[in-house]
Amino acid sequence: MAGIWRTLRLGVVIGEEGVRVRGFDSRDQVTPWSAIQSVDCVQIDVRGGLPLYAPVLRLGDDGMPLSALGSYSRQDAERKVAQLRSLKASVARS
Repeated sequence: MAGIWRTLRLGVVIGEEGVRVRGFDSRDQVTPWSAIQSVDCVQIDVRGGLPLYAPVLRLGDDGMPLSALGSYSRQDAERKVAQLRSLKASVARS
């Protein structure tokens, strides 16, 4: 039963404090907006011969792909990137 609960909690939660990635081991990784230098759309994998695109948070020299927001459609991934950039900008203005 605990495994089912954890699986249901997997994913990405985006809020005013930043981006929270919920993992299977119940450890959430929170990245505050202030730590995110930029958000880019990157091909992160190839599955079944198709490219998988996702937003990648740039944290200095490191990048953190948000594979839970991945898509086989580059346009869809770019739309998600635009939304994340907009949220980051609105939080910075507050």
